[in-house]
Amino acid sequence: MRGQRSRGADFSEVRQRAQQLLRSLDAGEVAPLYLFSGKDDFQRQAFVRRVVARLVPEERRETCLTVLDGGAVTARQVAAELESSGFRFDDEPRRVVLVRDAPFFNPGKADEAEILPSRIDAGLLDDVVLVFEVRGAVDKRLGFTKTVTAMATWLEFDALESEDDVLDFANARLRRGGKRIERQAAAELVQRVGTSAMALTNELDKLTFYVGQREEIALADVREMVAPTAELSVFDLVDAVVEQRPQAALEQLEALLNQRAEPFMILAMLIRQFRLLLQARYLLDTELVDSRLLQQRPYDFNQSISGRQGGASRLETWKERTAGILPADGKASLLGQHYFPLWKTLNVARRLSSPAVEAALERLLQTDLALKSSHLPERQELELLVVDLCTRIEAGATVDLATIMDL
Repeated sequence: MRGQRSRGADFSEVRQRAQQLLRSLDAGEVAPLYLFSGKDDFQRQAFVRRVVARLVPEERRETCLTVLDGGAVTARQVAAELESSGFRFDDEPRRVVLVRDAPFFNPGKADEAEILPSRIDAGLLDDVVLVFEVRGAVDKRLGFTKTVTAMATWLEFDALESEDDVLDFANARLRRGGKRIERQAAAELVQRVGTSAMALTNELDKLTFYVGQREEIALADVREMVAPTAELSVFDLVDAVVEQRPQAALEQLEALLNQRAEPFMILAMLIRQFRLLLQARYLLDTELVDSRLLQQRPYDFNQSISGRQGGASRLETWKERTAGILPADGKASLLGQHYFPLWKTLNVARRLSSPAVEAALERLLQTDLALKSSHLPERQELELLVVDLCTRIEAGATVDLATIMDL
């Protein structure tokens, strides 16, 4: 595994490599240099704890483990630790130097690490193990990165992406307690809490307790026990608006307020969602997105837009052709979203015209101004907004916005 990495691999492949590494440590096969990186903080940090536990028994950590904080440590301090013999008893086989959030693998701090490549190239002391933990991806262009990755045992823990990743992750965790989860239940869990490994773990622990002696977690269990996030509730609210169901929309609004969501936050999420719908309408109006793709299940849709067949993927093509027209990244970018909200937003946009979305944004602006200046209660302003969007979405603002802005 030395000089190799897990980047680009799915969860099951990363898990296999991680288990292989742990088996090697259990067998006493210890490498001098380890690198653990990736965007999934929860999985990466949990695995580093398991590795350290095997390298240094708890009772020996006071003398055999040095933990350096990457936010404060310099490359020279790391080099000094590597050259130090430290204080250890004769029967202690090794000393471990762990650099958490190591900053040397990205351009901002790479120049400060010049002293380390030569030190690593020269070889570590026989009884010293160096472990780098890096938040996010490493920059492979840097000389320091090339030196370390050529020598290190390297695992990269990327965020869970696909429905299969989540299903594998969930069942791997549940298997320890003799449980499993249905595919439909796993898909519903993703819709409700996203693909964060930490959030999924918290919900899986609750579901395990809820099902008791039953071995399988079903779709009904997820719907009963896992509260939808505010973002998912906004999806449901927009669905009700598009379907012109004011009662259902008001119930979704009430649910958001009962989750203690602030009125301004609810409005901000609605504005963001309609801005994403406007981007979706552009993709549909220009026929960049083939509407037949939207008839697929979310996971199949993801496979269709992400897979490459001798060239750029559909998603990469969409991004290239909308460069300078649509937002490129971040939460404001529709094409930068996880595949499920992208699929969901495109499907909702099919039921609205571009003028209707633009009019809805005008009505949302009216509510934004009203919340900052009106004497009406905030809840009432939101209720009026929801009813208007349900019953007269294409009408836009109901008052002269310039008048409100002059108040």
